[in-house]
Amino acid sequence: MFKLFASCDPKYLNVHAPALVASAAVAGNNLHLHVINADSQEEDFLNYLQDKWKGMTDASFTFSWNRQYTFHQNEEQQRTIFACDRFVTIVQAMERRPEDDWLIIDTDCLIMKHIEKPDDDQVGLFLREPLPGTVGWENQGSRVAAGVVYYSHEALPFARNVMYRIKHGPNAWFLDQVAINEIYQKELSNYRFHYFDALIVTGK
Repeated sequence: MFKLFASCDPKYLNVHAPALVASAAVAGNNLHLHVINADSQEEDFLNYLQDKWKGMTDASFTFSWNRQYTFHQNEEQQRTIFACDRFVTIVQAMERRPEDDWLIIDTDCLIMKHIEKPDDDQVGLFLREPLPGTVGWENQGSRVAAGVVYYSHEALPFARNVMYRIKHGPNAWFLDQVAINEIYQKELSNYRFHYFDALIVTGK
């Protein structure tokens, strides 16, 4: 099965998940949503979204949550941890469902049309020119967009390497993109890569 995968904290869940869920349902895409630091209130809201989903599509909507207390971090570090979470928890999803393929997306995006998985490729990335005037960390991090990353079921070792790189830190903004870019450069000859263009990002 091919699924979209997003991760968020409770705040993003309430603000952005309803629009994401509705747009994915209308487009007929399977979706899995993971919530960080959820409690019974978030579980109730996820069940509510699932009930709404069933009335709109025959596609699959699943969800999961965990408690990941990291509030000893400062605001930027905490924001980075939340942003990177999808590239950590996707590994658990891939291990539980070894036959599935995944498109990792932002929770605050909208699905404008039905998305098909790349035919034969194992990893999909949206590469771009680095931000003008940047050097070092920001230059490396802005070379790849984290809002659309494809992992086929064959890409579990690649996904694990990205996860390990994220866990190595530091918890600074662009960490997920730096991790993806570094692993991409190391594994360039070991996987079949699909290169997304702006059309999948804009939905046109």
